[in-house]
Amino acid sequence: MPYNPKAPTQDDRTFAYNALWLGLPLSIILLASMQFEALSIFTTLAGGFVCGTLFGQVFSGWQDEVYRAEVGFAANFALAFAGVVLFAQIVPWARDHELDQGSMLAIMALIFHAAIVYRRIRDR
Repeated sequence: MPYNPKAPTQDDRTFAYNALWLGLPLSIILLASMQFEALSIFTTLAGGFVCGTLFGQVFSGWQDEVYRAEVGFAANFALAFAGVVLFAQIVPWARDHELDQGSMLAIMALIFHAAIVYRRIRDR
C-alpha cells in the first residue's frame, strides 16, 4: 500500500466524529434562539457551528466509511423533510401555514443531526 501524505490521520477522523456530536444540541439552541427573542444572542454562535458542520459534509469523502455512512443516513432524513416542505408548498390547503425560510433550514439541520445521533446510538 503506497504512502499517501494527504490521507486522514486517526486524529482527523476522531475530530470529525466528535464535532458532529455537538451538532444536535447546537441545532436545538439555534432553533430556540430563532423563535425566542431572549435567546437571540445565541443565533450567531450556534448558527455558525451548525453551518460549519453542514459545510464540512462536503469534505466527508476524506473520512472513513463509518463517517460517510452516518452522513448518508442523516442526509436521507434531511432530504425527506425537504420533500415534505416542498409538498406542503404545492398543496393548496397547506400554503397558509408557512414557516419562514430560516426556521425551515434550522429544522432541517436539527433533523440531520438528530439522525446522526440516532444512528450512532443504534450502532453501538
